[in-house]
Amino acid sequence: LTATNTGPGNINLDELNGANVLDVNATDGNATVTTTTGGLAVTAVTANGGTATLTAAAGAITDANGAANNIAATNLVATAATGIDLDTTVATLTAVNTAGAITLNEADGAAVLNVATTGDATVTSATGNLDVTTVTATGGTATLTATTGAITDANLAPANNVTATSLVATAATGISLDTTITNLTATNTTAGDIAVREFNALTIAGTGVATQGGNGGIDVTAGGTLTVNSVVTADGSGAVNLTAAGGGALALNADVTSATGNLTLAADAGIAMAEALATLGDVSLNADADGNGAGAVTDADVADETEV
Repeated sequence: LTATNTGPGNINLDELNGANVLDVNATDGNATVTTTTGGLAVTAVTANGGTATLTAAAGAITDANGAANNIAATNLVATAATGIDLDTTVATLTAVNTAGAITLNEADGAAVLNVATTGDATVTSATGNLDVTTVTATGGTATLTATTGAITDANLAPANNVTATSLVATAATGISLDTTITNLTATNTTAGDIAVREFNALTIAGTGVATQGGNGGIDVTAGGTLTVNSVVTADGSGAVNLTAAGGGALALNADVTSATGNLTLAADAGIAMAEALATLGDVSLNADADGNGAGAVTDADVADETEV
């Protein structure tokens, strides 16, 4: 398919059997390409000032030109059955897939309105922020990367942002998300804090949770048991706050450290210490945060809990 409209107006293409979308260019309007069967192999779709809408009702939407850009528009709305893989330069991202992976590589930041699939969902921005409303990766991993910017909460707490089995979030200038996940891995590379508010129980896994510059702090709250299976490290004077609310316990199976920042651990049903707390700042442990008398600190090495 090749279609160009040079003046104001929209392009609407309804394909029966799938197609190679070589160049669809709406100079001043929306561009819509739909196929009822088969896939859409996209080289380039442009909707200047408008919305690019791609639908593969029974197939996949695939990237046909490698690392080169596929979509240039104000908004992208992509719907497929068996996968979505696109490079984009847009302001807003909406992508819904029935089963299979979604991979979106954005050039300069976007509002992630709704990305949802049964499988893995990956959204990466080379520059700018990812402002996340909702990302859903049912049974899979949600991977969010803002290489030079922040990953922000676009629908404001307490509304949920990410639903997945695992979340891997990487940013340069801060991460703030509300989650319904099982496993968390988060890294902030340059400056800014990491704040994750989980509705249920949570495990810190993978490479852990870390701020790597700018004295960034870490605040992770679980609405149930919080299990720390991988290291939690705050840069410089960055503080670390780990909270197991909702009647949950806190299990410390990996080190929690900061150079000079304060470390605060709180849980409703006890804190089980199997690894070290290390900082030149203050350390605070509250194993009975809800005050019902059910929590205690167990297996604690006092030398590890004080300034080191």
